Amino acid sequence: MTASHLMLCATARLARSLQIDHGNHMRAQGHAQWPMLAALTVRQWLDEVLAQAMLSGDMAQVGMNGTDGINGTDDIDVTAIPQGVLSTVQERLLWEEVIAEALQAEVLDSLFDIKGLALAAQEANQLLIEWRLPLPDAGHSEEVRQFLSWRRLFVARCRKQGWLDYPAYFDWQLAQLQQGIGQLPASIRLVGFDRITPQMARLQTLLEERGVDVQRHETGLAQAGQASLLHLDDQEAECRAAVAWAQARLEQHPEARLGIVVPELAKLRISLARLLDDALHPAWVRPGMVEAPRRYDFSLGLPLSQEPVVHTSLSLLRLLSQYQLEQQDFSALLQQPYWSNAVSEGDARARFDARLREQLPLSFGLPRLLKFLRRTVQIPKPHCQSAAYWHI
Repeated sequence: MTASHLMLCATARLARSLQIDHGNHMRAQGHAQWPMLAALTVRQWLDEVLAQAMLSGDMAQVGMNGTDGINGTDDIDVTAIPQGVLSTVQERLLWEEVIAEALQAEVLDSLFDIKGLALAAQEANQLLIEWRLPLPDAGHSEEVRQFLSWRRLFVARCRKQGWLDYPAYFDWQLAQLQQGIGQLPASIRLVGFDRITPQMARLQTLLEERGVDVQRHETGLAQAGQASLLHLDDQEAECRAAVAWAQARLEQHPEARLGIVVPELAKLRISLARLLDDALHPAWVRPGMVEAPRRYDFSLGLPLSQEPVVHTSLSLLRLLSQYQLEQQDFSALLQQPYWSNAVSEGDARARFDARLREQLPLSFGLPRLLKFLRRTVQIPKPHCQSAAYWHI
């Protein structure tokens, strides 16, 4: 690994790890200072290249065709630059809005999980663009027909507002590179890409056509290690087997440094922590040992949004901002102790939650919830002499 190459990484975490490893290597060689390793994600690098081209006046405009793709042959005026690039969350919210409107027109919105449908549609649309897949025939099934209908609405809404989702924006950026826009480095190394999508293949081809030396950078070991394959029933069994393996190795070699690779760490983190505590710290079950140092650590930090107080605050904000509420989300909010007076309201919340599950659909709007609340719960009128009633 050398600082003379630009390292394009599959993830931001990998880019940061390469920079740390490079710093440790330079420090071990006795250097007091050194240039930081140029390691970026593809998205970060393309944004930087085109931003510099725009500031320098080198930006030629690339026109969009009349369908959903990019036409990189005709120059157009500055208004063709996307007015906004949707983040993952923004894109999902737009899918939810489009799907809810389509189902509401068919009086079916209360029968479906809008969030689940939006997530599936977002992933399907991303795969279509990234892998250059042809649009499926609407005659395949009712699900395909609905998806194509929602996608037409989504694309029309984006085109009207001048928005692009990131897969489409990536195509727009590639079209700019094809026009010769941007200053490119002499050498680029691709790191951590276990799958090369057609979009990434096109990027590599464009870079090579513009004289950039593009190579794959291998991050594996020089010598292959020993591996064995074990078939287990489910993820819980896999976690238990991994923890048992780590426990056995540490008993034989207490000073060993071990690693467990978990593809879905965010999902399995709580389960793994419980199993590791049972195996490595069985006596630390007491509440007072919650903050005690462990023999293990998770390389992936816990998102701030998952901290109980922050999670409750965000749930309250979503309650007032979303047009559709999910029954399970609102029920979870009722059980949180971090808002209002959870102790004195506990019984009333539980009774209201039970009635809500019996009488309301899985998804409902805030006006319907308020109407149901007024019909179900007797809310006392405020008294002027009770100043504490007005305190929030």
